[in-house]
Amino acid sequence: TKPAQAIDDFDLMMIKLEGDADTQPAPVKFSSFKGKPMILHFWATWCGPCLSEMPAYNRFARNSKITNIAVCVDKMPPQKIRQFCQEKGITNLQLAVDSASALSRRFRADTLPTTVFINGKGQEIGRIIGPVDWLHTQASALLEKHLLVD
Repeated sequence: TKPAQAIDDFDLMMIKLEGDADTQPAPVKFSSFKGKPMILHFWATWCGPCLSEMPAYNRFARNSKITNIAVCVDKMPPQKIRQFCQEKGITNLQLAVDSASALSRRFRADTLPTTVFINGKGQEIGRIIGPVDWLHTQASALLEKHLLVD
């Protein structure tokens, strides 16, 4: 953990796994998630460690009370990222794209994967650079404990 740091509002370019692929991505304000703890997980389809941990992160998100957003930094079109996630069975994560790397720079996510933990007040409270053991019982309990407090 680290001292909470306020995060200014920004747009997340969200991809839906269902619906019309041609209308995506769609901007969603970060502030619309205020009051909900969030994990921003920066990854790429070409990143070996990212791909290794993605199935476990997807399972973690299935029953989590935390908003889990996987931010893909690939330069490929959003439709290809959507297709990739559908083929890999990524169904429990919300997806965002960051093909221009604006969000990655904002969060200093220079190494992949990078996971940023944001409390319900919209403040960054910590981060992990590198893979996370999403299914380890103690890790899951620790994440929920620190993110689900007021």
